[in-house]
Amino acid sequence: MTTDLLAHPSHPMPSHPRRRDGTSPLPAPEARARLRRSWHLSERQVATAFGVTPATVRSWEAGRTTPTGRRRAAYAAFLSGLAQGLAPVALADPAPPKKRTPAPPKKRASTPPKKGTPAPRPRHR
Repeated sequence: MTTDLLAHPSHPMPSHPRRRDGTSPLPAPEARARLRRSWHLSERQVATAFGVTPATVRSWEAGRTTPTGRRRAAYAAFLSGLAQGLAPVALADPAPPKKRTPAPPKKRASTPPKKGTPAPRPRHR
């Protein structure tokens, strides 16, 4: 017997990142801290990325509190990406890409002055 999942829009897709109770699954608190440290991310970087304080991140990693709503879904996706080895996407204080400015045109070697004409004076900048 096959069921058409699309025929039941209230039923989440099997690959949907939320559980039946509507919350996103999070790894154990100690795994959260381990993942962050393994990517050399500071509590401040993670806090800034999620719009919370570093103390809140410490609470999440200690298991005292957990994020809720959209922040929970985003945090769960972030941790899942770290666990799968994906590069973190632009966390706090990303350095803007450096613009490559073209080098000024090189001065062409001037032709030697004709006999009887004075040499040009150097310009002072």
